[in-house]
Amino acid sequence: MKNSSLFFFIFFLGFSFVATAQFFEKNYVYGNVGFSGGNYYGADVGINDIYNQKYIVHLGIYSLFAEAIETPSDYSAGRGIFGGGDSNITDKYNIPHLTAGYVRKFNENSNFRWILQGGLGLQFSEYATNFQDYENTGGFGGFNLGTSPSHTYDFEKDVSLAIIINPRVEYTLSHVYGFAVSPLLIINNKKTFYGISIINIIGKIRERKNKPKEEE
Repeated sequence: MKNSSLFFFIFFLGFSFVATAQFFEKNYVYGNVGFSGGNYYGADVGINDIYNQKYIVHLGIYSLFAEAIETPSDYSAGRGIFGGGDSNITDKYNIPHLTAGYVRKFNENSNFRWILQGGLGLQFSEYATNFQDYENTGGFGGFNLGTSPSHTYDFEKDVSLAIIINPRVEYTLSHVYGFAVSPLLIINNKKTFYGISIINIIGKIRERKNKPKEEE
């Protein structure tokens, strides 16, 4: 019994090693981290799998901030002897997403490749709402000692579906590091985001190139 268990254990290890080696022969698996800006600002992180240098699957999350959608046009943070409050109220969005697409190199020997991809995400929103006029007579004779914003407001949360379109141009500086530029479009029933991301890519991003042999 012990010998049988040992045999199956060794067989499992060998099979796992071969399967892993075969997987990485045809797959480039790497992470990405970057910053993004447009009608928002934020960051994104993710993991990518390019199969057979042709197809890609990307799993990631965007963490974005934008000026509150419902901010009244006459909103003011107010002024006082201790200064003003926040002039801009910020809505927050976390968007985990899954995209897939097609990979193509500029040419056979190029370190550039373009990726056309899109998919779906879940948008977790925390946004300012229920703005109400705020009246404050101040501390002494109508003079406010601190800040007196023109409105009060609440924060609410919701979850909704988002459509993600995030093509990318990657430059593979080496076989383990590179960078990318990615236009971004996120369509949602609450807000449409558009902008561009600057991204670092780290992992197995291409095969190692052999150095040319020196002539004797």
